[in-house]
Amino acid sequence: MLDPQRNEKSFRILLVGDTGGIPILETTWAQRGVKEMMATVAEEKDIQMVLNMGDNIYFTGPTDEFDPRFETRFEAVYDSPSLQVKWLTIAGNHDHFGNVTAEVEYTKHSRKWYFPSLYYKKTEEFNGTRIDFLMIDTISLCGNTKDIQNAGFIEMLRNESHDPRGPLNVTEAEEQWKWLETNLEESTAQYLIVSGHYPIHSMSSHGPTDCLRQRLDPLLKRFNVNAYFSGHDHSLQHFVFDGNADHKISYVVSGAASRADASTKHIKEFSRDNLKFKYIF
Repeated sequence: MLDPQRNEKSFRILLVGDTGGIPILETTWAQRGVKEMMATVAEEKDIQMVLNMGDNIYFTGPTDEFDPRFETRFEAVYDSPSLQVKWLTIAGNHDHFGNVTAEVEYTKHSRKWYFPSLYYKKTEEFNGTRIDFLMIDTISLCGNTKDIQNAGFIEMLRNESHDPRGPLNVTEAEEQWKWLETNLEESTAQYLIVSGHYPIHSMSSHGPTDCLRQRLDPLLKRFNVNAYFSGHDHSLQHFVFDGNADHKISYVVSGAASRADASTKHIKEFSRDNLKFKYIF
């Protein structure tokens, strides 16, 4: 994240989303495989941090901060020495179907899980360079993908909605929008990163999130954000769009930590100039 022309060591992070396993099995072969590759890369590249972008416990989130799935789907999976770094975590839509506050409270019980509140700012200083990470809760901003609370396994399978239905609490959503705009405006960091579960742009099954295109993307452009990271769609995608003047913004979707989706449902909505990379399985 530093100028590649300089001879300083870089600040390197991993992006991972949708790690939550499945109800039938505590983890998946795909999650184990991704974890092994993460561990290898983290050791070789000296990774300093992981951004964990939601859907942490499938399908219906945790029951409380002592839910054993924190151990079986997170701690026991990501146990490699090279992955014992801070994991900046946010919630996904599936986490909100359970006790999402428990994921915040779990921060007290883990050495690497870092989730101090539903949305928060984390600043890193590295060799004189400042990086601001703004971790937002897109479910509070845009709503969930289903209109049921604490859904069971069968309800999750039957409901086919993909589009967020609007914020459950409009007042709280507006407070977060105000918080985000203020922090973007006041940031003096050389690098400014925003992360949320829902993608702004996606060529896969869920596709773009209209709520974020309408309200978040203009803020990213206005304040020259360097990148927006997300999960939700179970693939790996990289987009680049113009911001202000000659500024470019990268949009990365990394949501295949425990499963993959081969869908290219929305690919025709994007030009080759914008969609730089995609990996589906």
